[in-house]
Amino acid sequence: MRSRYPQESLTRIMKLFGRTRQAFYDRKKALGCVGLQTDKIVELVKGVRQRMPKLGGRKLLYILADSFRRNNIKIGRDKLYDILRDEGLLIGKHRKGNRTTQSKHWYRKYTNLIKDMEINSSNQVWVSDITYIGTGSGFSYLSLITDAYSKKILGYNVNRTLEAEGCHIALMDAL
Repeated sequence: MRSRYPQESLTRIMKLFGRTRQAFYDRKKALGCVGLQTDKIVELVKGVRQRMPKLGGRKLLYILADSFRRNNIKIGRDKLYDILRDEGLLIGKHRKGNRTTQSKHWYRKYTNLIKDMEINSSNQVWVSDITYIGTGSGFSYLSLITDAYSKKILGYNVNRTLEAEGCHIALMDAL
């Protein structure tokens, strides 16, 4: 049955969804205000980001708290993150440090010879490792020879290059 009055059909639809007409229009008005607030928030964030382009969301919220209060904007951290994500203003996480291990190489990969070995005394097994140390003029490489049982460093060498010479000097030091 079709109603002659569109307002009457709107009321009937509202009753179907369990909402009053007032709630419908209040929601519509609130969504309009959120859109205006979002524009203001984006404008404030872009202003701060011009001065500090890598500033994260939590610090933005802290810095902009006074501006939000002055503009009667009530916003929490999660809502700010949602807005930043929607507008493409989130700063991506950057990887700390350098990638030093490349396991997908074509060189021969040796098996672990001490995998099932029971180590119960010092000087039974020595292990070695090379790590890099960042310096003001680049990288230096630290070669270590360690006792697997006591974890004592038996020999070491710091070298500017990754050549075998540094490992050889560390082994001679351990011997």
